[in-house]
Amino acid sequence: MVTILAFGLLGCEPAGFEVTPGKVTDPTADDSATTGDDSGATDDSGIEDSTPPEPETDFSTWSGSRRFTYADFGLNCDETVNESGSQLLSGDDYFDALSADCTTCTLFFVVQPEADTVCSVIGLGTTYRAVFLSDAGAIVNVYSADSNGGVSQIGSDTSGSFDGEDLAFTYTFSYYGANIGVEGLMTFPQN
Repeated sequence: MVTILAFGLLGCEPAGFEVTPGKVTDPTADDSATTGDDSGATDDSGIEDSTPPEPETDFSTWSGSRRFTYADFGLNCDETVNESGSQLLSGDDYFDALSADCTTCTLFFVVQPEADTVCSVIGLGTTYRAVFLSDAGAIVNVYSADSNGGVSQIGSDTSGSFDGEDLAFTYTFSYYGANIGVEGLMTFPQN
C-alpha cells in the first residue's frame, strides 16, 4: 500500500490504478473496498449520536404563581397564589379579543387561580394573558373579561424573561386607590 501511494505521489502510478489525494483505488477490487485512506477519518456510520435532542417547550398547559404585595393605607400584604392554565387557540373564547388587543402577541392563555381572593380583599377569578416571546425577553399583558364579551387590560410587563421553561413577569395595578405589585411565574413542561 505504501509503495502504491509513493508511486502516485511521484506521478508514476501503476497501470490500472487510480490515485487521488489520500486514496488509492484498485479498479479490479470490490467497489466497497478502499485502500490507502490516510485521512484519519473513521467510519462512524454504525454509532448512534448520543447527544440528546434539545427539549421543546409545550405551551398547551402551564402551572405557576402570582405574588401580590402592597403597603397602602396602613395595611400590608405579601401573599402568593398558585395558578394554572392552558393555551387559547383560534376559536376559543376570548382568543379574538386578546389577539386584537395585542397584535404582536403570539401566545394566549387562560388563568385559573387556586384561591378566590388574595390579601383578604382582592377578588380573583379567571383572567387571561397575551404573550410575545423573543430572544430579547417577553411581553406579558394581563386581562380580565369585560361585560361586553371582550377583555380589559389589568397590567403589562414589556421586560419579562423566558428561559425556555419559566416565564417571569411583573406588573402593578390600582385596586381602590392601593398600588398592588404583582410578580408572576408561568412554568411550561418540556418535551
